[in-house]
Amino acid sequence: MATKKRRASNPEKTHFWREHVAKWRASDLSQAEYCRQAGVSIKSLGYWKRRFERDRQPSSPPFIVPVPRHHLVPPSPRHEQGSLRVHLGHRFTVEIRGDFCAPMLEKLVHTLEQLP
Repeated sequence: MATKKRRASNPEKTHFWREHVAKWRASDLSQAEYCRQAGVSIKSLGYWKRRFERDRQPSSPPFIVPVPRHHLVPPSPRHEQGSLRVHLGHRFTVEIRGDFCAPMLEKLVHTLEQLP
């Protein structure tokens, strides 16, 4: 069975679509409405959006690193009881108060780790 080869993209074309995907994400518009206003193909925008997302995916699945209890920092008195702080290296600190959605936290952490 033959495998499908991916052609190298023209850098200008990639830049053009990266800019449009970023502008669409920054807008409050649906993909269809953005494409109508910008005069670009909705199918092409969808293709490039998926391609950029696929290119950002890590090559290996994420893994969980156990943290010994003595490494956990108790919340300081100025923070609400029941809050949780997650430190992502020296770049980000996420504070979660009250009830939270674990899958949403996982998605947020993954997104922050992908930032340059």
